[in-house]
Amino acid sequence: MGHDVDKFKVGDRVGALCSGAFTTSHIVPQALCFKIPNGKSFEETAGVPFAYSTAIHGLVDKAKIEEGMVSDPEPIIRSSLGDINSTCRVF
Repeated sequence: MGHDVDKFKVGDRVGALCSGAFTTSHIVPQALCFKIPNGKSFEETAGVPFAYSTAIHGLVDKAKIEEGMVSDPEPIIRSSLGDINSTCRVF
């Protein structure tokens, strides 16, 4: 762990949003890391980057939605399911 890391400590279960991550260790900026919630497995957590990248691709890259453009996201997100639906609502 880098000396400037202040969000995590040794022993924390951490996931990250990154590419080329099929390794046992990876160097990633702290801003792209998140604590794995208690009760969630590594396998469940592995789906988080997929859900976020899908939401970003759909809302930002394809729909060209920018901050403040949508006051009620319900009509836009209505047809998505599961984790991707939940993730889109975060944005």
